[in-house]
Amino acid sequence: MYMYHIVHMKKSTKQRRIQALIAWLKETPADLIRTKCQEFKTTPEYVRQIAYGYKIVGPIKGVAIQRATGVARELMRPNDYWEIWPDLKAPTAKIEEKQ
Repeated sequence: MYMYHIVHMKKSTKQRRIQALIAWLKETPADLIRTKCQEFKTTPEYVRQIAYGYKIVGPIKGVAIQRATGVARELMRPNDYWEIWPDLKAPTAKIEEKQ
């Protein structure tokens, strides 16, 4: 019974995939991915976990991943990016209605 709860809990807490980050991972040569990640003090594995929704990016790593990949922080945390990064404007009602 305990294992059943853990398995289903993990499925329900998985975040959504970030298609732009997945595309970057697929289109960028592996050696360039490693170099960019080292430059911005993150790892390809962590970026992959963020891209496929297994982890939620933190404030500091979000900035690093944006600099390394060019993928906007707003895409990595669409539900609360304005709270995490105050330099980014909160979405307007029109943007929220389209989603």
